[in-house]
Amino acid sequence: VNDGYSSPAQIGADTTWSHSAGDDAFHLAIKTDGTLWSWGRNLAGELGLNELASWGGSSDTKKSSPTQVGTDGNWSKVTTGYRFAMATKTDGTLWTWGGSSDGSLGLNDNTRRSSPCQVGSDSDWSDPIAGRDVQAAIKTDGSLYMWGRGYEGATGQNNRTDRSSPIQVGTDKTWNTLSIGTQPYVLAIKTDGTLWGWGNNWKGNLGLNSINPSSGISSPTQIPGTNWSQAGAAEFQSQATKTDGTLWTWGDNVNSGTYGSLGLNDLTQRSSPTQIPGTDWMEASGGAGFGMAFKLSS
Repeated sequence: VNDGYSSPAQIGADTTWSHSAGDDAFHLAIKTDGTLWSWGRNLAGELGLNELASWGGSSDTKKSSPTQVGTDGNWSKVTTGYRFAMATKTDGTLWTWGGSSDGSLGLNDNTRRSSPCQVGSDSDWSDPIAGRDVQAAIKTDGSLYMWGRGYEGATGQNNRTDRSSPIQVGTDKTWNTLSIGTQPYVLAIKTDGTLWGWGNNWKGNLGLNSINPSSGISSPTQIPGTNWSQAGAAEFQSQATKTDGTLWTWGDNVNSGTYGSLGLNDLTQRSSPTQIPGTDWMEASGGAGFGMAFKLSS
């Protein structure tokens, strides 16, 4: 069925779904029994069903209902990017599949995969974070690894070199959460509440009071403040919350279709975090041309 829906519609009758992710017209989800399921478009093998379609071709092997990925029942977390998927298992291993532009699968090549393939042999992966052509994962010891497209510095290696396998970002082991924008750029929070940014900075989306250099910033650079709790990198605009319940936005606010997406009642671009009124904000995120946030229930 290709009909659109203007309100939420339940997928099947199952009540055992626990974790889901989706991007570019495909979705993956994990059930409470640890099985992994996928549905939607499958242009680069991103459904993980061992069916590889041509890019934009008529042989697109899409699925209109959830289909189990393999037979394993120990999947833990799943995340998705542009025609790409990444997941961890309960044994701490990391797996990727789909498109591999600029080495984004982390498998030491640029070859697409249509079924899950293990990244290396390590078994201490904790949190996978997918972007468009840049990927990241945090290990259980708090260390951060990135790979994929490097020409805007988004892999955090102080250079602009593509990486086709995971490489550690610095030596710090206090990384807590991370978000990757589509351009790409990165916003990451450490366990001490500090916020860091690197990668594309074309619209001031790194929050560093500058839109330079146009080629991006290639190593983690601290954004002022020490009580950040959550951050979301979108296209060219960013949003973050602090532990005091305040909400802050910065970046593009009028170009590329982002008309007022900073939520500041104007169309002015900002290159530093600017507060939105209120102190009961809980979580913020955004996409291409929009922003949104949840408030604490009263």
